[in-house]
Amino acid sequence: MNPGVNGSEVAWPLLGYGGDHIPDNSPFKRFVNEGRSVEEVVEYLRLHDSSVRFGYHFDAKKVAAYFKEIALSKGVFHIDGNVSDVEISPCGKVRKLLFKEGGYIEPDFVVDCSGMRRAVSSKLHGFKYNSFDHLLVDRAIGFFLPHELTGFSLLTDAIAMKHGWMWVIPTKDRSGCGYVFSSQHCDENLAKLEVEEYFGTEIDVPISHSFKSGVQQEVLSGNVLSVGLCAGFVEPLEATSIGQTISQLNDFSKLVYENGYLIGGRGVDRFNGRVRDAFFDIAEFIHMHYLGGRVDTEFWRDIKEKAILNPGVKGRLGLLSERLPRDVDSKGFGKLPQLYFSEFSYFSVYRELGLITDCVIEREMGEIDSELLGEMVEKINEIISGQHVSKQRREHEVVRYPTPCT
Repeated sequence: MNPGVNGSEVAWPLLGYGGDHIPDNSPFKRFVNEGRSVEEVVEYLRLHDSSVRFGYHFDAKKVAAYFKEIALSKGVFHIDGNVSDVEISPCGKVRKLLFKEGGYIEPDFVVDCSGMRRAVSSKLHGFKYNSFDHLLVDRAIGFFLPHELTGFSLLTDAIAMKHGWMWVIPTKDRSGCGYVFSSQHCDENLAKLEVEEYFGTEIDVPISHSFKSGVQQEVLSGNVLSVGLCAGFVEPLEATSIGQTISQLNDFSKLVYENGYLIGGRGVDRFNGRVRDAFFDIAEFIHMHYLGGRVDTEFWRDIKEKAILNPGVKGRLGLLSERLPRDVDSKGFGKLPQLYFSEFSYFSVYRELGLITDCVIEREMGEIDSELLGEMVEKINEIISGQHVSKQRREHEVVRYPTPCT
């Protein structure tokens, strides 16, 4: 339900939103609170997968092997080798890919999915990478822990740490964990010690990565399309990389088919612009997650200061002092970006962090027509009582009234 206020749509949860957003009548409430077994959860999802919204956590290696098998069965020719050099033509297109093991291929078109190495795209003339320097985290360590230490839950935890944040992701047999931190404020040994202090046990760290947040200026250039981590990366918070990859590939397929396989320069520019806008939008949204009031370490003080210095983040903060988030804040005027978070996503995060006040909510309510407001109250009462709500919404959304301004 999106009531109109001053010509704009406002998310229906504007009457308030609490952190405990799983309704009492949801089976997920029981799973989360009572710590039901993995088998019970899996069986429930198997029986209700058409009516319940949920996300999967995959073993990345098994997924890669699965899709490789499908590709080979469809006649895809597979060469296992390492690109050592790229030969570029005078017009800026890839002419040859040379392999470290010897030999080369002459491609018509290259999809560079070599991750942050950017083995092909970084060799193109005029390559430029837009860095998100306002996001301070740039390293991550990954490790695994048994459910006995982390507990088993349907929820993925994002835990604020001294120099960044830690994820705990439940899978069937164990929990996948990781600490994302700023190398300006902490080294890997210190990060490991902090995690061990948190869980009260020693950990093995088989995974360690460094990264630089940002996006390529042109993900489609010449005869090269950069996808996935090659195109850009923000950081693990909100887990946007897979969604970005899928959206980018969908957009590219439309660009090819709708242009009759002959893409003009204007189409390329528009495509690149959409990708850049999506990454910048996500980077600003994620930065807002760090502004919940914590200032007890240098990292948290520095990232708060970065928010004030970044025009995009500063603009979002200023807007929240005047009104609630709108979809238009992400969509822009008359354009639909490649991937965006809805006003409900913004509200859920900003409200919990204290960035949306009760006064702003009441100000919005004051602009709603009294008849429409009455309909909203009636609808919300039905939702609270569980009498009139879709199965999907019932699993995820709860509305509460705000405390009056004083």
